[in-house]
Amino acid sequence: MRLFCILLFTLFIFGVQCKFTDSSSESFEHRFDSSSSIEDDDDIKCPKSTFLLDVDNKCHPCSICGPDLYELEECTPESDTVCDWCFSPTPTKNNDFKLKCGDVDLKSIFRIVVKAQRDEAIGDDSYEIFAAEEALAAKEAKRWAVAANVAKFGFYFLLIILIVIVIRYVRKSKQAYRTITLTPPMLNEHDSKDIIRAADHIRQKLGKKGYDRLEEFV
Repeated sequence: MRLFCILLFTLFIFGVQCKFTDSSSESFEHRFDSSSSIEDDDDIKCPKSTFLLDVDNKCHPCSICGPDLYELEECTPESDTVCDWCFSPTPTKNNDFKLKCGDVDLKSIFRIVVKAQRDEAIGDDSYEIFAAEEALAAKEAKRWAVAANVAKFGFYFLLIILIVIVIRYVRKSKQAYRTITLTPPMLNEHDSKDIIRAADHIRQKLGKKGYDRLEEFV
């Protein structure tokens, strides 16, 4: 009986040792597999136009900057493309900026900025103030446009009046300096004798000196 108990105890000890050995072997294999997978992850090299994402340790295509965006930082195997807005207050004027943002339309910028401000102001009390300021600016611009049209009409009206005055002045000047040619009337012999007789009668009354003075006066 004692021998039988010793035999059972020996078998129990041997079984515990075998189980511990198996668990240690499995733990070592698991650690080895983990380290191997880590080493494999470290050895991943992504091809061109892709980058390694840390979340899943897989290569993904590089992002492409859309409209009104330029590449602030190029894509590398370790990081994705970094894009920036063409209308940024402090842009980095690299080659991609000059290529994509060089021909930016100012009107488009104004519309985009105004739309962005309006979208940000929606749901806020400042939206009403912004709308009022926009209406006031539009009213002021309309007023200036009307004033410009009135000034233009007045300028052309004064120009027409000045031209008419100059034309009338030139015409009057021509009339003032016009040469008039008068042809003396044709007298018959009887009329000529009457004029000579009247002249002799005046000469007799005035005398020779007085008549000479009268001729000078006439």
